[in-house]
Amino acid sequence: MLDATASSAVRRALRRLMGSSASAPIGQAAQLVCSELVNNVLMHTTGGGWLSVWWRPGELMRVEVEDTDPHLPELPGVPAPSQLHGRGLHIVDTVASRWGMQRSPRGKFVWCELDV
Repeated sequence: MLDATASSAVRRALRRLMGSSASAPIGQAAQLVCSELVNNVLMHTTGGGWLSVWWRPGELMRVEVEDTDPHLPELPGVPAPSQLHGRGLHIVDTVASRWGMQRSPRGKFVWCELDV
């Protein structure tokens, strides 16, 4: 279950999972997209969420963040430099090889894949 300490805990868990690859570009990208997706759940939902990560070293990482809100997010316009929020999905869109979202029995999940 995701809570207020989730972003830092997710980054630590990813570093353990990925070992020496955590400091490589794929590891940095994975930590960034996971943090953004987890933060979106924390900022925009009230029921918490769940994170799943699949890692095939040398091939692919897939990240899914599920929450209890059935409303699918929209990729907003590019935020102004002075705007404090609204960059999360833009970051995922830029960093991930592929990403998307779909409804689930609990609400919805947003997923992304990173090619190594």
